[in-house]
Amino acid sequence: KYLVDNDVHIWDGDAYKNYVSKQTTEDVGSMNWFIEQIKTDFEFAKKWGELGPVYGKQWRKWKGKLVDKSIEFNAHTAWIPEQIDQIANLINDLKTNP
Repeated sequence: KYLVDNDVHIWDGDAYKNYVSKQTTEDVGSMNWFIEQIKTDFEFAKKWGELGPVYGKQWRKWKGKLVDKSIEFNAHTAWIPEQIDQIANLINDLKTNP
């Protein structure tokens, strides 16, 4: 909501796509309608205007391939997404392969 209120529309498409994917009808309204709802309807904005952790989480905990952690978790099967720390990788690359 803050971004839309301040005329920053970089994430509009992602928020709208998320909204559309969760609807059960094809009549979901245009993106312009969606943006107006974010601006004027607090409950709508609360539900559909927040994308959650975007940049920070993606930089530090990008989900990679599934890794079998069965032994580590003492479980029959435990396929967990590998977490890739892109900033740590970047720092390492700058230090070791500038």
